[in-house]
Amino acid sequence: MKNAFLHVYYNLKHYGTSILTQLISDLYARLRRPVNVLTHCNAGWLATVDYGTALSPIYMAFEQGTPLHVWVDETRPRNQGLLTAWELGQHGVPYTLVADNAGGQLMQQCDVDLVIVGADRITRRGDVANKIGTYSVAVNAHLLRGRAILDHRLDAQRRKARDPH
Repeated sequence: MKNAFLHVYYNLKHYGTSILTQLISDLYARLRRPVNVLTHCNAGWLATVDYGTALSPIYMAFEQGTPLHVWVDETRPRNQGLLTAWELGQHGVPYTLVADNAGGQLMQQCDVDLVIVGADRITRRGDVANKIGTYSVAVNAHLLRGRAILDHRLDAQRRKARDPH
């Protein structure tokens, strides 16, 4: 089972990381300033293996020389943001730890270029389950900037919830 998990993990990580690393690089080329990324939930190497899942493209972009800064949500009630901040600091990635509710304000002020969130579970259908604050982060990103990484899955969930059949 461990080998099967690692196989799926590395395939997913490679696919997702390459797309998001390129997105971060493209944003930098267009903006010509450090890319500001907001994270929610710990999805780094303490939670998984290697570079983690959601943090992996941040590490890869940083290693490739793309200037960036990470806004790290506390991610209550477990304060997983503290783990994310510690991981980023160990890697030398610039970050600022912020209160969970600060994300919407940062997005409104255009201080966030990209939102990358972890997910505790993703079903085969693409439904996402995570900390309660993830939904608010994704909705704010969609409304204010249109760049929530998991937003298409949340839209599908919202449509299903409205459908009485």
